[in-house]
Amino acid sequence: MKRIAFLPILLILAILADPAAGSAFMRVIEAPTVHVSACGEANFTITVQNQGGDGEYARLIYRGLTQGLWIKDEGSAKYVYQGGKVKFNLTLAAGNIVPGNYNFDIGFAAKGSPANYRRIDVVVERPTLDDVPAPAAAEASAATEQEGAEATAEVTQAQPEAEVPAEEQAEGQAQPEEKSPGPGAALAVLALVLASRRLAL
Repeated sequence: MKRIAFLPILLILAILADPAAGSAFMRVIEAPTVHVSACGEANFTITVQNQGGDGEYARLIYRGLTQGLWIKDEGSAKYVYQGGKVKFNLTLAAGNIVPGNYNFDIGFAAKGSPANYRRIDVVVERPTLDDVPAPAAAEASAATEQEGAEATAEVTQAQPEAEVPAEEQAEGQAQPEEKSPGPGAALAVLALVLASRRLAL
């Protein structure tokens, strides 16, 4: 009887010694290193396990996000059974941020569970043309075309004009027209011929 009387006391002591045994205890067990381009986005998935004694709804919370990085999260909570695992699909967005290595923490808002933050490493890479939003990409393309046009114009202006040979210049110049004798001169010659014939007679 004494042993039976001690069982509730032992059970209470066990619960006090391990608070997770009687409540939810959420923990991130899988989290990748996230690679994202500046001015771009990257999808990633984390796996959460409830290592406590009760099932509970869990909602993700974040801390330590660098300015220029943010999480696109619907903010909805998911129910995690005792010993169960749940995946959260997230999107990390990056603004105009300097490429480099960053990190932030993901934790939980769940009844009876501590936050249990887990660090997530982020590698921000240099952006490519595909990562730049459409308006910025159009401006970049237009700027490239303008630079190409300006370079072509400079090359054209730098080329010397071809010299035209002197002979071709002479041929191109207008030649003076040769004047033919008019009808009056012809009549005068004819009159002189007739006069000379009369004198001869």
